[in-house]
Amino acid sequence: MKVFLLPLILLLLIPFTIASALEMCEDNLEIGGNCTMVTPTITCGTYNYDIIKTNGSVVLNDAPLSLLENNVYYFNFTENEGDYLIRLCDGTTREIRVRTMYLNFFNFGIFGFFLLASLVLVSFMHKYNKEAPASSIVYGSFASAFMTIMGGMVVSGFQVVITTAPIIFNVNTYIGILCFALAIYSGVYSYFVYNYTKPVKSEFDMD
Repeated sequence: MKVFLLPLILLLLIPFTIASALEMCEDNLEIGGNCTMVTPTITCGTYNYDIIKTNGSVVLNDAPLSLLENNVYYFNFTENEGDYLIRLCDGTTREIRVRTMYLNFFNFGIFGFFLLASLVLVSFMHKYNKEAPASSIVYGSFASAFMTIMGGMVVSGFQVVITTAPIIFNVNTYIGILCFALAIYSGVYSYFVYNYTKPVKSEFDMD
């Protein structure tokens, strides 16, 4: 049971993981987040930077950098959703994407309910696989059905985490994969329990 609770615990930690990742600027940021951009070692006549949107519009021009230590500088980055190019005074550049990402608590509650119910069913599936195999198969089948439906809803647009990030960076993609993985596991386990407990027909049995 503890093993199957691990995915739920990890999902509950999503908002804390996102929040802790916003302290330093990364390539993909949450909209409205405030992070610190630290430069490499640079040498300039005037230490400043520009922020330019990838459509060509200038957001900041010749904004001053703050000294951190030994020709390493920093500045705070807080911008709205979009794709940005940071250009330092020595000509080096870096691209940053700002994306919307926050929990949809209503959808998360629905998803959490079905996930928790499925984990409980999976635990019963394991518990009764020998003493009551028929019950074990039923529990596993329901768990597989719940997670298949939930996974289908997530990949069809039921967003547990609201985000405009590309699909490869989209948290909902991985939530959908988790649902389908649990559905496949429960279904396969139930199938093997069924085949293991199915009476073997001998050549002496009467038709």
